[in-house]
Amino acid sequence: MTGPGYWRQAAGRLGTHFDDRRIAALIEADLAGWSAVDDDMVALVGELAAAGRRIALLSNIPEELAVHYEEHHRWLKHFEVRAFSCRIGHAKPEPAAYAWCLRALGLEPGRVLFVDDRDENIRAARDTGMHGHLFTTPARLRKTLAQRDAAEPRA
Repeated sequence: MTGPGYWRQAAGRLGTHFDDRRIAALIEADLAGWSAVDDDMVALVGELAAAGRRIALLSNIPEELAVHYEEHHRWLKHFEVRAFSCRIGHAKPEPAAYAWCLRALGLEPGRVLFVDDRDENIRAARDTGMHGHLFTTPARLRKTLAQRDAAEPRA
């Protein structure tokens, strides 16, 4: 979905109408609000990639934000697969979003640890056969990864 499509849909749900000027302002606010990144997370992504881990990104973002991220955040190159909902036609927690990623990675679900900060997305990933980790801190994720590495070899 595009930014204008999203905001028109949101307005409809609210029983109102946003004109083009208001929609443009909302998109700009979205870009500003979602453009800040957590430096610790960026460092963790780089660390995981440098260690040879295959990492992918599944994100429910509109096209305008996807383009903005691709233009301004070089750390995205670390992700072998970048699945933006606006481009794959599916969004978390839809099963088809996870299936799209699995096909793109060429992996069986049981070989994937899905990490997200929303429990409903973790549950949906587990329903496909993936393992799930509810993200709270980089340290906790590192501990989970170390435990998984000790229990089974990586893909």
